[in-house]
Amino acid sequence: MGDGKSLPKCFNALTLAVILVMKISKKIILFWFVLFAPFLGYKLYNRYKENEDYKERYTSTRKWYVGGKFLLDNFKDSSGHLTKIDTKKSPITIIDFWYNSCPPCIADMKSFSPILKKLGSQVSVVSISVNNFSLWHSLLNSKDQQFDMFLHLPNNWKHLVLNSNESEKLHNDVPADNIETIQNAFQTTNFPMYFVLDTAKTIIAAPFSLSEYLTVDLLKKQNRFTYFLTQRETWNTDYWFIPLAFVQFSGFYWIGINMLFLLTYLRKKNYS
Repeated sequence: MGDGKSLPKCFNALTLAVILVMKISKKIILFWFVLFAPFLGYKLYNRYKENEDYKERYTSTRKWYVGGKFLLDNFKDSSGHLTKIDTKKSPITIIDFWYNSCPPCIADMKSFSPILKKLGSQVSVVSISVNNFSLWHSLLNSKDQQFDMFLHLPNNWKHLVLNSNESEKLHNDVPADNIETIQNAFQTTNFPMYFVLDTAKTIIAAPFSLSEYLTVDLLKKQNRFTYFLTQRETWNTDYWFIPLAFVQFSGFYWIGINMLFLLTYLRKKNYS
């Protein structure tokens, strides 16, 4: 049997071993975080590029019309009078086609007012609904939270409706002739649909998102990548993105660490 004096020595040795392992572990964990940051950045940038590719495909048909004239001029105002778009009020006029059951249309419009107030007379937005007149008119004064952005409009945000010849007795939220008009004019019925016009009604851009265009191209507050990172949709579409990146990187990391330890061991063994 060993004497009691050997116990403190064993305890001290064990304590020193634990402290050494903790120091090594802290360095490994710190090194892990240092390497994880660029890995996560790489994953995010890949998602950004995929998103940009999707936007390019989505707007490809509309971009055929960049450089041409915006020819549609058959609209009604909230009083029911026929009217046309006045592009002389500001250097840039942006046309926004939408309808009431279009979630991305509503989501994008929610952010228009604060940005338009900052831009002032630099830009005018004309939102044109393709709904029937009665439905559209009711939405402008709706207390529904979904459409509360219409209650306090800035001066540079105007609302019109595409004029339809279809009888409202048919009770179509979106008249068939309005869809046909949009299809014939732009070869697409994807909404929301945006066209940026100069004072001569020449189409100079067809952006995917108007809030992005106003923020990045006009206000120049952000670049497209930082705008992508600050959007709720970037994170809401995939809640598991960061945890999955964490797990994926952990696998690569620990395989690398084990390989490094193995190579170090084999190297020492060769020299001994």
